[in-house]
Amino acid sequence: MSKPAVVKFDMSQSSIVKPKSTEFRELITSVYQSVVGLKNPSPDQGDGATIVFNSAFQAESFAEQLHKQSFLDHNATARKESDCWSFRVGIATGDIYRADDKKWTGDGLVTAARLEEALKKDGTGEILIDAKTLAALPPERQVEYGELEKIEGKSHEKRPYEAHRRRVVPPAPWDQRWNEVTPELKWEFNVALGALESAKPILHSIFAKGVLRNSDTKRLLGERKDLAPVSRIQPQIWDHLKSSLKRSAFNCLDVLDPSASINNFAESDPPYVWLVHLDGSRNVAHGFPFFATTLALVDAKSEEALVGLTYLPWSGESFFAIRGGGAYHNSWADSSRLKVSNRSLARSIVYVEFPTTDRLRHNANTTKAFSRECELVAQLFSKTHRTRGLASASFALAYVAKGVFDAYVDFSHTTPLATIAAGVLLVKEAKGEVVLRPENRDFRQCTAGSPAAMRELCPLLGLVRRVR
Repeated sequence: MSKPAVVKFDMSQSSIVKPKSTEFRELITSVYQSVVGLKNPSPDQGDGATIVFNSAFQAESFAEQLHKQSFLDHNATARKESDCWSFRVGIATGDIYRADDKKWTGDGLVTAARLEEALKKDGTGEILIDAKTLAALPPERQVEYGELEKIEGKSHEKRPYEAHRRRVVPPAPWDQRWNEVTPELKWEFNVALGALESAKPILHSIFAKGVLRNSDTKRLLGERKDLAPVSRIQPQIWDHLKSSLKRSAFNCLDVLDPSASINNFAESDPPYVWLVHLDGSRNVAHGFPFFATTLALVDAKSEEALVGLTYLPWSGESFFAIRGGGAYHNSWADSSRLKVSNRSLARSIVYVEFPTTDRLRHNANTTKAFSRECELVAQLFSKTHRTRGLASASFALAYVAKGVFDAYVDFSHTTPLATIAAGVLLVKEAKGEVVLRPENRDFRQCTAGSPAAMRELCPLLGLVRRVR
């Protein structure tokens, strides 16, 4: 009895939000029915699916039609790039069966999975087929495939997999941009994105658009007048994110340890460290929804971020950037690429970060510095269209990168690097300008904005523009 042909496929899209399962299943069912004549493919494992066919010809025909139907039919009717789909497909002939733990396994499935994984490095729109399956295809199909390739498996698998490649449709444009990023940064970005995605249910269970959800949550936070119990939320989120970032090659700075400093990692090789922050927790305690969760992989020597992500739970917006790879909003699509505004200072909205009242009451240096800066604040009021201040710097910098705010000015003197590292990268990758000055070991003073706004803002504030 001949062994079945196994097709393992996965979908790539520019959006970081997966499509509805019904839409995906309709496409798969339609392609399967056109090839086999039956409605229900099996087994199915979601968007990273496995389907078993009786013949190599059926398997290869399904893979070809999946590429063509998604490219020519689905993508042709998509309104924007972030709605488009593109696939990677691996095909192999071999056994497939359910193990004792009810999971599918077998050499056919393992080989197909390794071939599909190999395509992640080279983009979408292709088929990798093992030599055994290719030999069972008609000659007119075989000539569509390239030379024999050796595909490395996992470390414990001693032999490489032999396969042939065929491009069916053009690669997805977002994969072409993604391929320009180094493999190391790709890995770190994916680790951070996975950590942030896994933390979203926690954020949404504690907060409902920034408002304390119920009496249990209020008891969790406590009722102390100084709002310090808000910090009880942060360990819960911090512990989850730190655990999720264990797959990273680098450590996390422990934000709950007062003695921890980014300077401790400056002599590491390489000197990279993850900074994680929940920004705007006091806003949440008052039921004010403007807060953010932000992650950044930072070079401890230069204090520049290599990877940055900011998530706004109250709006569901995700902002992400990789150094040299651009900044994006919710999607890798060109239409979602961030770019700062081009408005003059007189037409701009400038976000201003003010000192906290307890800092002004109890810290003489801050009080003295802000007294001098009050005159600058007055000039900002007179020279800009509007000013705003919402006590969430990471949110503000993300909106500067988006072009909603035109500039960000910090007079608080208490902004840690963890709060702004991702936002600074977002602004830089969105073609904005940043002036960052150290306050002390822990705090940084940041001014950022579009070139049009910074051209007038820097002389006003006595800053030297750093034009890239």
